[in-house]
Amino acid sequence: MESLQNEQASTVKTLDKLRADETAYKSALQLDKDGVKVNLIKLDNISSSDIEAIGKQIIKLYQDWKPTATGEHTAQVGTLYGFNLYIRRQQEAYEENGVFEYRYSNSFYAQRDNEGIKYTYNNGLPNTDNPKLAARHFLNAIDRVESLKDKYEHTLADLTTAIPKLEQLTTKPFLQEAELSQMKNELANLERQIAIKIQENQLKQQQVAENHPDEVPEVPVIHLNEKINGPTVPKEVILATQQMAERPRSRMRL
Repeated sequence: MESLQNEQASTVKTLDKLRADETAYKSALQLDKDGVKVNLIKLDNISSSDIEAIGKQIIKLYQDWKPTATGEHTAQVGTLYGFNLYIRRQQEAYEENGVFEYRYSNSFYAQRDNEGIKYTYNNGLPNTDNPKLAARHFLNAIDRVESLKDKYEHTLADLTTAIPKLEQLTTKPFLQEAELSQMKNELANLERQIAIKIQENQLKQQQVAENHPDEVPEVPVIHLNEKINGPTVPKEVILATQQMAERPRSRMRL
């Protein structure tokens, strides 16, 4: 929950910057008679407005630029529609023959202010095979502001929908606990009622046995010995024998 709320706040902040950049870009953007965006790029150290010359300069910067001071990795190289254009140098460590080495590469980005969004196109890599396409590299980067804004608007809409649902889920266990407590109480009451009914049935059975003793015949077992013409015979055997003798005989004739 907290991470989603933080993401929502960050998305709102980024979206505000994107909207401001889009407004500044579109207010300055010029189109030619065919509706094509005019590339009004201005590069440092080059006065030519020739598109191919500008493209070649961008390619040269990408391939050969190195920081002039130790610790510097970024330098401004021009402007376009109120955005500053930058080149930056990145290093990547790799291992070769058991020794760590570094390889360096350059990339470009555009940014309207120091705390603004950094816009890149093709991961900051220009088309080195076509100077005219390379000349439009920064224009293509800045032109992504609209698609990025739409993307973050959708993200914010999803978060705005998801967070309340998640809040309901996080509070739902408390409701379940209350329902579980109620169910436990109902179960305890039911168990008490069942126990009472069992006791009542047992009392009724005991009363029936006391009022109608003949309905529950039992053979008495008396652990006393009695002598009958000789050896001692247990009295329970005698009583059982007497009962068998008292049974009516069958009248079936053979």
